Amino acid sequence: MHITQKILQELSCGASYLKGETYFKHGLVKDIRQLENRVTAQVIGSEVYLVKFWEKNNTFGYTCSCPVGRNGDF
Repeated sequence: MHITQKILQELSCGASYLKGETYFKHGLVKDIRQLENRVTAQVIGSEVYLVKFWEKNNTFGYTCSCPVGRNGDF
């Protein structure tokens, strides 16, 4: 599995993508791990949030424990 910038942009809404990119550039995305068909990371915001991406049957999915992710968005 290879999650590209394009895939991340397609999965997320524009504002969330830009915010995530800023967090990454400022070193706030930590503990990035790839395990088979899954990638996990911690994002340091007002709290520590867990982000997961996966691929199953050529379809990408995601979860995020952040407020936006708890609403089912990304």
